[in-house]
Amino acid sequence: MSPELCIAARALDEVKDLEELWQLFETQVAAQGFPFFTYLARHRAHPEASAQVTGRANFPIYASQPMERDPLLTKCTDSYRAVPTGSAFLAELPHLDIGERQMIRHAETFGFRSGIGLPVRITGDRAVFNLGTGMDRDTFLSEVMPRRQQLHVFCMLMQRRLDTMGAAAPRPGPSDLLDRLSGREHQVLELLAQGLSRPEVAHRLCVSAHTVASHAKAIYRKLGVHTQTGAVRAYLETAGGGPVKGPPR
Repeated sequence: MSPELCIAARALDEVKDLEELWQLFETQVAAQGFPFFTYLARHRAHPEASAQVTGRANFPIYASQPMERDPLLTKCTDSYRAVPTGSAFLAELPHLDIGERQMIRHAETFGFRSGIGLPVRITGDRAVFNLGTGMDRDTFLSEVMPRRQQLHVFCMLMQRRLDTMGAAAPRPGPSDLLDRLSGREHQVLELLAQGLSRPEVAHRLCVSAHTVASHAKAIYRKLGVHTQTGAVRAYLETAGGGPVKGPPR
């Protein structure tokens, strides 16, 4: 790996908190020219069990599209080969169905035009990273693909760190986590996940900013996080960003 990635890899081993680990990973891949990333893992408790998909993204790609529809898990985990991704390469992916193409087009609305899918587990519980850019196809092929081996090793090291920290196990589902929230807390968190500021949330719900802040503190406590970013990520990862139902309490 390059000296920069070697330093970044060593830094991963020094982090003891899972949320801090993800924040560090996001910072490191951004420094390598990737403002976007997604991570998906398919878990199977035993051969007869239905697979559970969990994941993470630093942009709201899964707010309106279920993780299970992301073609990464089905198209990029048959081997450890790095795969170009994103709308810039759609013409080279004729095997994708309509829903999978819609998800890729949806990612483009956030600026994700080209990326590299990097499988980190291809047997048992499969897992894959997708590092994204806003580059056009030719620029991506010339500037990113020559670095694919180094990037792959780095993501492998990140997966090893996740496994060491016990992050490979399926996370609690909505009934175990988000159902801890009251109806009003659900509404506040959903609006925050949509990108609204706290004053905007207060205006939308016709409450004071102080009330929103109080709800936010309760949300953090119930979800076991310490920041708004952590709460929004927990919402997007656990519920897939689906519509929140139920009247305020």
